[in-house]
Amino acid sequence: MSGCTEALTAVLDEVAKRSGWRCRPLRDGSTSLLTTDRVLVDSEPVHILTGLRRGVVVLSDGGETLGRLSDQGLDLADPTLAGLWNQALETYGVQASSGRVFLEAPVDRAASELVRFADALVALDGLRVAAVPLQGRRETLADEVEDFLRDRLSAAHIERSPVVKLGGGLVIRPTLKVETRNRSGILVQTSPATSTTQSFDHAYALFGLAHRGGIPYANRLVVLGGSYAVWNLARLKALSEVAYVGFWRYRERLEGFLEGDIPSEPLLAPHRPA
Repeated sequence: MSGCTEALTAVLDEVAKRSGWRCRPLRDGSTSLLTTDRVLVDSEPVHILTGLRRGVVVLSDGGETLGRLSDQGLDLADPTLAGLWNQALETYGVQASSGRVFLEAPVDRAASELVRFADALVALDGLRVAAVPLQGRRETLADEVEDFLRDRLSAAHIERSPVVKLGGGLVIRPTLKVETRNRSGILVQTSPATSTTQSFDHAYALFGLAHRGGIPYANRLVVLGGSYAVWNLARLKALSEVAYVGFWRYRERLEGFLEGDIPSEPLLAPHRPA
């Protein structure tokens, strides 16, 4: 399979011959992004991050599964929903840590475990049916940002959970896509402060793909919950490499950015954190 890290080529070639999966190496040189033939409820393909660590193949969803379920209202602070999540992980034989679903497999079983892991991610995505309907749950950060933008940008066209097709067959699904009087094609990903690790991983992976897919830097915006004081500075700097970074606490700056006031400083805050 061309394009994959050398250590994983033989394993992934076997899967590719059977399933037509595609592989792309990531910038770190040790991880590959695998696009499978499995699809989720909304027809988006399943993506798997693969890497080799101490002779073991590590498979991960990069935080996508739980991020998507959270956007649908699956709240793991609810004991019942947390129980369903943990039971599903056990049923499908996968693990979760810091918001990421993962599986480790010996090299000689990696091909079959890749297929099983992809099927497990599809099954886990089905937990969205357990999410509390919108009218029965508290507003999420995504809801608040969408309501704010619809109220303040009256002439804007705002699409929730758009399917954005990138080059090479990749597909991403940010929280919002915004078209204003002065700008078009702005992708917005909301990242609540209730789980900063999960939120960071999801936004960084999504806009890393958007960058490689040719989406202009000025058309990528992460909106973080709270103010920059609750976020790790190293993570803020990493996010600012792949997108502009706004904060819900300073929401008035989001309006200006979306209307065409694009600053040179990527952190949309009153003053730069030290």
